[in-house]
Amino acid sequence: GQLTEEEKISLLAGDGFDGMSTMAIPRLGIPKLVMADGPQGVRAHGPACSFPSGIALAATWDPQLAYRYGEALGREARARGIHIQLGPGVNIARTPLNGRNFEYYGEDPFLTGELAAQYIRGLQSQGVAATVKHFVGNDTEWRRMEIESVMDEQTLREVYLKPFQKAVKTGGVWSVMSAYNRLNGYPSTSNQALQEGVLKQDWRFPGPVMSDWWATTSVDSIAKGLDLEMPMAYRVTKESVIEALRDGRLTRERINDAVRRLLRMAISMGFLDRKQTLKDLPLDSPTNSAVSLEVATKSIVLLKNDPSLLPLDRKKIRSIAVYGPNAQDTPVVGGGSGGVTPFRKVSFLEGIKNAAPPDTSVFYAP
Repeated sequence: GQLTEEEKISLLAGDGFDGMSTMAIPRLGIPKLVMADGPQGVRAHGPACSFPSGIALAATWDPQLAYRYGEALGREARARGIHIQLGPGVNIARTPLNGRNFEYYGEDPFLTGELAAQYIRGLQSQGVAATVKHFVGNDTEWRRMEIESVMDEQTLREVYLKPFQKAVKTGGVWSVMSAYNRLNGYPSTSNQALQEGVLKQDWRFPGPVMSDWWATTSVDSIAKGLDLEMPMAYRVTKESVIEALRDGRLTRERINDAVRRLLRMAISMGFLDRKQTLKDLPLDSPTNSAVSLEVATKSIVLLKNDPSLLPLDRKKIRSIAVYGPNAQDTPVVGGGSGGVTPFRKVSFLEGIKNAAPPDTSVFYAP
């Protein structure tokens, strides 16, 4: 109630200076809310624990472990002063060619939703808001800013929306990120039926819907259910909002609702009552690393062992041949917003050499 109209408008878009936070209103004690990528760990805040990817977590089939994964990621975020973690990603693996499948939980909407909900609960238990993404049908990276996903209502509800529904209803997620793609004729950031209808009315989602970076199509997106343009005021500027108010495309009630959603999340998560950085938490945490290793171990699935080749017998093995470039230059996790820079890493080749008996010959060919 004490915000000026100009201050309210400023809260409809991110702070373009750093590209990863909301605007602050210091006179009312509203802090800048710092965000960080991504689902597998804290990116771009220095080295951090690189957790196994979403598809690996899904392969554990373990909701309790998903909760602990979220808890550990929450500790990572609090150690670095991050309010909002941009994960989990719950898009469906409908094609193996999607370059971001590693971030997600596979092709099953039930498993995806169950594990994502526990991840969210674990993360938010540490005082860090989760962001479920990308809402919705963002299941390929090819021409992602212009592609359109077309599907009937049953498919949309039973497959693609189901994980988001569980994230909201079971996980209590505080933030939702809209997608780049169009869905059934409408840009995701301007899809009123999804953002206002399904998400806010049907599911009673109380928090803010933010755009993916540079995905907002126009100031009309705010009128159609988007609450926060990221990373900055590009479409949703002071001038464009005032013009939209003047010609009736946007109402003050909708602006108030968008601002309330952001503040409701901030107040509910305690962001106005404390400093977000917990200085007694280590940046390089052995506890979090142990959780990461447990997830990695439990994610490994042996499909067939006939004849019983595995495990290799340390007493009998004399030579091992290792082929392929990734053995030496092993990727830690996928890149982009799902990437994490770890404190340390061990390649497959190093790991095999370290694990093999001293007199074993290891031959490598890239």
